[in-house]
Amino acid sequence: MVDLDLKAILSGGTRIAERFGDEAYFVALCVRSGLIGPELPHRVAQIMFAFERYGLIGGALQTAAIRSGARIGVIDERGTLSYKELDERSNRLANSWRVRGLQAGEGVAILACNHGWFLDATFAAAKCGARIVLLNMSFAARQIREVAGREGTDLVVYDGEYAEMLEGIELQRGRFRAWTDEQGTPRPDTLEALIEQAEPGTAGKVVRGAMVKILDPDGNDAAPGTTGEIYVGNAFQFEGYTGGGDKRRVRGLMSSGDVGHFDAEGRLFIDGRADEMIVSGGENVFPAEVEELLASHRDIAEAAAIGVEDDEFGQRLRAFVVLREGASLDEQQIRDFVRDNLARYKVPREMVFVDELPRNPSGKVLKRELAQIQP
Repeated sequence: MVDLDLKAILSGGTRIAERFGDEAYFVALCVRSGLIGPELPHRVAQIMFAFERYGLIGGALQTAAIRSGARIGVIDERGTLSYKELDERSNRLANSWRVRGLQAGEGVAILACNHGWFLDATFAAAKCGARIVLLNMSFAARQIREVAGREGTDLVVYDGEYAEMLEGIELQRGRFRAWTDEQGTPRPDTLEALIEQAEPGTAGKVVRGAMVKILDPDGNDAAPGTTGEIYVGNAFQFEGYTGGGDKRRVRGLMSSGDVGHFDAEGRLFIDGRADEMIVSGGENVFPAEVEELLASHRDIAEAAAIGVEDDEFGQRLRAFVVLREGASLDEQQIRDFVRDNLARYKVPREMVFVDELPRNPSGKVLKRELAQIQP
């Protein structure tokens, strides 16, 4: 005979209903705001991976970078930054803080006005899994010190004008200036200096609560520095697409569809999409790496690269380049730029200049249409 506590059962049912209502409300807000909408399957996987890896705040920024990377994300006195630039800057800042010992769960206090560096700090802290403590700029120095101490602050980001208010606060991870009126090379204690010095191209270290593995074709762990397929997992694992089908799974982990590697310090580098990798002359080449480099050239507005059949090398890389208005570059100058920054076998053998890249309504480059364009 089992005694049932009807009151407890009803209370539990009420809490579940309330939670369901809350979740439905927030999902509706996300839909109305445009954060959630129709997406291609590979983008859905990328977005889910972003939220799994970085949580709500960091994942929201990376979602914006995935969906609308070229759109302006912030405008302040120093100019504009796109969502992609914001995402990359916060990655670099997060990596710098991790190198300096910042751990998930530690406190990052921010005493700064509403500008781009404030967003850099907020998103970087979120990507580190840190607790974000927003200090009220109208507080007196004593109040700021009390709040910072009470909330367990380990690192502080501040505008230069508030430096005196932070005197006496003990910080094990340091303090870094956001806005400063000084000109010239950034001082070492500024966010800009940390962002400039950080290792480019890395997604950072794996945050607490997530699991990321680099596996070889046999499903074994790849050694640091060795490229393999990226598999991810956590407590809220993706269960498959509603229309059927699923990502490949190994040892309970799901393939992200990307390939990458860990360095000796445990930082994750995304080398490219697994389904876009080409083999040219026996070497693995990832078009995304070349695309990102080309897009960084000051005279190139955007670029894309694809693999095409080659009788001698198996496959070769063909790049499509859109020049900025008024810019003048020839094929050899672009090849020299790639050769100066990447391995020789990653230099595109063919170059095609186009007025724009074909895209679908969501902004994805249509590489199948590029494949029909001959040099």
